[in-house]
Amino acid sequence: MNNKGSTLFVEDSFELQYGYNYDYAMVFQVWDEATELTSEQREMSMRTIVTRLKTAGLETSMYYSIDRNQVLCKIRASVERLKQEASRVEYKLELDHLSLRQTAERGIPGHRIAPIIIQNTHGISTKNPYAFCFVKVTDDR
Repeated sequence: MNNKGSTLFVEDSFELQYGYNYDYAMVFQVWDEATELTSEQREMSMRTIVTRLKTAGLETSMYYSIDRNQVLCKIRASVERLKQEASRVEYKLELDHLSLRQTAERGIPGHRIAPIIIQNTHGISTKNPYAFCFVKVTDDR
């Protein structure tokens, strides 16, 4: 079935570039004008919550349910916002052991780093010396 012409399946350039779309969703009840809301419902209105999400740097997309008695709010963080949060909490990201080995063995001549070859000629360890290496995420990477 080809859904290209359907308005339900709109291509998202963000999804095409990064391989994911929205991460989380919230559902808000649509209240009739005559409905008496509690103080909590007035205090934590859809507008208040969405404003707080946007203030936190999150992106939202909202639409009505089919019967229009609910509003669905999809939520995601931009890649830049995820990098900021990872830097803030000093998130450690595991390096790819194959890429790390290739980089070490090649060296980085532009930074005057000579090639590094780690050999296990004496069979001392069965562990891969390039595995389980982590680096803190910073704003600039």
